[in-house]
Amino acid sequence: MLERLSWKRLVLELLLCCFPAFILGAFFGYLPWFLLASVTGLLIWHFWNLLRLSWWLWVDRSMTPPPGRGSWEPLLYGLHQMQLRNKKRRRELGNLIKRFRSGAESLPDAVVLTTEEGGIFWCNGLAQQILGLRWPEDNGQNILNLLRYPEFTQYLKTRDFLARSIWCSTPGGIWKFASCLIPTNSC
Repeated sequence: MLERLSWKRLVLELLLCCFPAFILGAFFGYLPWFLLASVTGLLIWHFWNLLRLSWWLWVDRSMTPPPGRGSWEPLLYGLHQMQLRNKKRRRELGNLIKRFRSGAESLPDAVVLTTEEGGIFWCNGLAQQILGLRWPEDNGQNILNLLRYPEFTQYLKTRDFLARSIWCSTPGGIWKFASCLIPTNSC
């Protein structure tokens, strides 16, 4: 397993790059030019690796980053490990959402999940039957645009969800609407 990149490794890489320049400079007498050539070569190598990394991030769709050498190896390995962790978290989150939806579908009540502004982002089958919602077509629609009952609109505007429930008259009869909404960002 690789460790994170340290300044010692970068200095060692620079010294190893400049060592041949010192030898050739001492032998031929053009030390500054040889040092300039070796540092320029190191800079070109880093630019080449940056271009490879950019290509992998923006164009290539593979899971594994390009192989790296020297100081680039721990960076690319770390990116690969981070990508594997994120993939695992996305899979776990997807499974959690599936379990939540399965549980909400089995509730004896109609359930509609909305954003703070009232945009629908999920509803169960009973909500589709009782309220006439269509999932996923109504995804993102404001609930007040789809449920046009004055009592319900007033109920949402007062934001007094814990104190009372409301009764709404619908074409199919009268139904009771009770709610206990808990904002998710306050948990």
